[in-house]
Amino acid sequence: IVKEDSTEILLDPKAIRQRYLKSWFAVDFVSSIPVDYIFLMVDLEARLDSEVYRTARALRIVRFTKILSLLRLLRLSRLIRYIHQWEEIFHMTYDLASAMVRIVNLIGMMLLLCHWDGCLQFLVPMLQDFPLDCWVSKNNMVNDTWGIQYSYALFKAMSHMLCIGYGAQAPEGMTDVWLTMLSMIIGATCYAMFIGHATALIQSLDSSRRQYQEKYKQVEQYMSFHKLPADVRQRIHEYYEHRFQGKMFDEENILGELSEPLKEAIVSFNCRSLVAHMPLFANADPNFVTAVLTKLRFEVFQPNDLIIREGTVGRKMYFIQHGRVGILTRGNKETKLSDGSYFGEICLLTRGRRTASVRADTYCRLYSLSVDSFNEVLEEHPMMRRAFETVAADRLDRIGRKNSILMRKPSQAGSMAGGSGLGRGGRGGGGAGLGMGGLGSGDSMLVQQIVKHDSMPAMQEAIAAAAAGRGGATGGSGTVSPMPHPLIWAPLIHAPLQTAAATTNVAIALMHQQQQQQQLQHQLQQQHVLGGAIFLPSISPSPSVSFPLSPPRSLCEFPHWDDGGRRDGGAVP
Repeated sequence: IVKEDSTEILLDPKAIRQRYLKSWFAVDFVSSIPVDYIFLMVDLEARLDSEVYRTARALRIVRFTKILSLLRLLRLSRLIRYIHQWEEIFHMTYDLASAMVRIVNLIGMMLLLCHWDGCLQFLVPMLQDFPLDCWVSKNNMVNDTWGIQYSYALFKAMSHMLCIGYGAQAPEGMTDVWLTMLSMIIGATCYAMFIGHATALIQSLDSSRRQYQEKYKQVEQYMSFHKLPADVRQRIHEYYEHRFQGKMFDEENILGELSEPLKEAIVSFNCRSLVAHMPLFANADPNFVTAVLTKLRFEVFQPNDLIIREGTVGRKMYFIQHGRVGILTRGNKETKLSDGSYFGEICLLTRGRRTASVRADTYCRLYSLSVDSFNEVLEEHPMMRRAFETVAADRLDRIGRKNSILMRKPSQAGSMAGGSGLGRGGRGGGGAGLGMGGLGSGDSMLVQQIVKHDSMPAMQEAIAAAAAGRGGATGGSGTVSPMPHPLIWAPLIHAPLQTAAATTNVAIALMHQQQQQQQLQHQLQQQHVLGGAIFLPSISPSPSVSFPLSPPRSLCEFPHWDDGGRRDGGAVP
């Protein structure tokens, strides 16, 4: 037994017995009395003795006690309650099955009313001992089997309720006339209720699609009112088809009414493919991932839509769930990004303008994060801000652009954690200080996962080139400088296009590999002239070892050494 006011189930036999005695016991006891068999025995005994039979005729009124058997119908409420429970079960799993249960329930109630009306059509003449003007006597069915009597009674009742006739014959007696009018009133009421319930049921089967159709009708009227061109109307139609897919929900209102755990569970499920394909989310703190996902807003862009325009003020960053975009710079260099990439966070970090344009190549399903939500999340997770800044600085460096804000922040964080750094000319602490000294081991591993794809080949080539450059810088004297020249910052310069797209963090284009190599060689040739310190990250296989990932602010800010290894703090000439 399930309590009505809660979902608690009673399993104690004593509690079940007491609850049953207080509720349905009296009704079930009265309805289980075999009244029909009792009166059948009375009729048989009356026929054996005519004197007793005459006495029984005087007690004919006792037959009205058969109505007590109708109390058994009160148990239909329990059946209806069971049907509603099954309807709720099917509704949570299968919408179509739930609709079928409701339809069967509605039809069953209509048939039950017809059954009751048919029984009433036969009960009234029977209580009057079948007068000659009743429909039973006119059809000579007084002594027929109960099957024939029930069939004609049900036919007569359904004819009245559906307003299609009077049955086999029109009513003649006053009793039949009143019964016919009562049946018609009940039938008209049931018909109206049936139509209303059926209409509501059909509308509730797919309310979201109906809401979408109503919304799109308003859009069509809007386009007609403003006389929009045919191509624009077609684009609007395709946008609505891809954005809403024939269904419309007030998702913000739905999620706003749920508790925080439920909201997080729903958002995590909806963005599961985004989390699975994005290295940032796959390796980040789960609390950070949850905080970001709950603030995302879903957006759809059509092919050739300009998502970001270079030079504009950025107020959002984007995560690609599905689709492909192209990133363009003024040099007409283009990079393709696909599922699992994200872009547009540089202007959110620097509060500056967009550094490149982003155009949709296909239909793109993106999630956007506003600048306010972005800063709110990063305030709660400051280490992730440093990771974003480090990778963003790397991305700017790879396309040959500098940003003093991004260059300064990682350097300051590194100098705080790295001790003396380059200012002391140290070999160990300074190198780490310029990198990710301000990041924890977990966040360092996150950035390492983002940039590790091709850092090692680039580092090896840069080391070899730098070694050759230092050999020429000594002037052939044979003496090796005690303070080795740092290497150039150039991670991922050999990154394949697809690999770079999978780890892209900003809306900027990759430079071609040949151009990157030429730039690297040119900087190495000018190293002795500049005397500056430019670093290449050395990624350690151990997650606990920090490594430098941020480029210097400027080549002119570092001390340089002469050929004798003497440190000179002068500026670059």
